[in-house]
Amino acid sequence: MADRDPMNLIRVARENGESAVAEPLDLGARVRELRKARDWTLEQAAKQAGLARSTLSKIENGQMSPTYDALKKLAVGLDISVPQLFTPPSKGQ
Repeated sequence: MADRDPMNLIRVARENGESAVAEPLDLGARVRELRKARDWTLEQAAKQAGLARSTLSKIENGQMSPTYDALKKLAVGLDISVPQLFTPPSKGQ
């Protein structure tokens, strides 16, 4: 516990047993990426998720931290799981 650097506290388990430090994820950019991958406007995505357009805009622009309820709505609206909101796309996606 000597090393309390936050970057060393986040570790990712690999299939081969090695661990690596996870890169911080920009949630707003990830939500925007998922929305654009579906070719949805901000209005369409907000309607699918049951959120106000302004709320979704603020989340995408990093002006607001979403509640867990908002994260659940986003995940349902995007037809993914909540953890997938925090998972960078794999290569080839």
